[in-house]
Amino acid sequence: MPRRAHSQAGELNRALDVALSHGDLALALGAAKELPAVDLARAARLLHLMAHDHSPLFDKAAARWMARFAVEVSGVTAEQLAVAADAITSLPDLQAAETLLDSVR
Repeated sequence: MPRRAHSQAGELNRALDVALSHGDLALALGAAKELPAVDLARAARLLHLMAHDHSPLFDKAAARWMARFAVEVSGVTAEQLAVAADAITSLPDLQAAETLLDSVR
């Protein structure tokens, strides 16, 4: 059974990636909700799409992303937090999105 759950998570991650690459916020949110967790890089891409679509969910998702970034990235500095926060406030700018993705690579 664990293999099946793993396979399902893989399919949902692929569905999320496709939805993000096609700019389909509704589909991306649907796939994300089905996953037990969304990694920070995918969550950053989702934030970019939310900002692009002016989603009312953006502010809450941005705050949650920052909190996760602060906790999940080992050795994160205050300067890195500030850079990430600046990038989030500049979304949907593509350079800001790249900066955000770079912060979790």
